[in-house]
Amino acid sequence: MLPHQVGLFLPLSLPGFHSLSLKQLHGQSLDDIVVAIPQTPAHGAVARLPSQVPSSQTEEEDFSGGPWAAMKAERGLDERNSPCFLHSYSVAMVLRKAALKQLAKNKVPNMAVVLKSILHTHPDAKAVFRDPTGEMQGTVHQRLLEDRLGELKTGAVLLLKQVGVFSLSHRNHYLNVTPNNLLRIYPPTARPCPPHRPSCSHSAWSLGAYVGIT
Repeated sequence: MLPHQVGLFLPLSLPGFHSLSLKQLHGQSLDDIVVAIPQTPAHGAVARLPSQVPSSQTEEEDFSGGPWAAMKAERGLDERNSPCFLHSYSVAMVLRKAALKQLAKNKVPNMAVVLKSILHTHPDAKAVFRDPTGEMQGTVHQRLLEDRLGELKTGAVLLLKQVGVFSLSHRNHYLNVTPNNLLRIYPPTARPCPPHRPSCSHSAWSLGAYVGIT
């Protein structure tokens, strides 16, 4: 496994995560941290290097067009810029920072993810989120399911703020998405607006415009 790879393995049930704590990792950088993955990651996911993704034409199309591209165009975002949260708080970076306990109050200021899958359980739903750097698991709060059920579809892009990350160990981390975390849902059918339409490229909606929203 490459030293930059980060993995995640979650059990089907997560009892007592409030009582668990991480061991502090000393003397390690984000590039040094390695989180092991199981041989058969049935309930886990790997945050891959950009050079390793996308692994298929379908994945490439998911991020080069559709709701992901629509979100970037509307908000004026470019993950190639290191200050942009699409880079600094990508799935891979969130997993690494969580493992190193570098997330203030265990929260991600801003994050965008594609809803890869969602399984309705009681009372919340289990979900798999992804972006161009990889995947991680999480939960969707019951109230959000009740309020936005028709919009929480596979392929939708969720624009999030101050989203919590629960860490069961330095290997196991997942997102906890609640109504307060949700800025916007871009439906699977969303497409970027033509370049000649200025309303589709709002520079005011860059990271600085909404990173402080709580």
